[in-house]
Amino acid sequence: MLSKKSEDAIISWTTLSESNNDYFALEYSLNGTDFIQLDTINGAGNSTETLQYQYTHENVISLQSNQVYYKLVQVDLDGDRTPSDIIILNLQPGQDVKIYPVPAKRGQLVTVIGKELQSYTLYNMWGEVVKARDYSSNQTAIAIETSDLPVGVYILQPNVGKAVKLVIQ
Repeated sequence: MLSKKSEDAIISWTTLSESNNDYFALEYSLNGTDFIQLDTINGAGNSTETLQYQYTHENVISLQSNQVYYKLVQVDLDGDRTPSDIIILNLQPGQDVKIYPVPAKRGQLVTVIGKELQSYTLYNMWGEVVKARDYSSNQTAIAIETSDLPVGVYILQPNVGKAVKLVIQ
């Protein structure tokens, strides 16, 4: 989960269990390709409990970029590395989007309204991309089909504005 608070980015994630987990390497990029390690966060090693993690990327606004890309790399005690999908934080002001219905019933079309919508990515709560679409021109409203999505909570990241939570019942 990724959110912006004032001038900081707050990155949070949950593990349902951990096996042989040494640490997480949190990386960021300004272009989506060249990643820089921001910090390491110790893992629990072995755990059967649900664990919550959070990291604050302070003063992210000072990077003077419209978007910041984040990737979490889980590193095992034996050095094996497993990267997450990339999550994008949009820093453009005044570009909020609205979605409805909230919550949506499985099978309903979800409408996204905003300015200059060109694409979206839909993530599940594990940060995995479950749906993405690019449009050839700017849109002010787009529809997302939900019949192929399980009931749950998702994060919708449009190409402009803040990520929004989408609940499917």
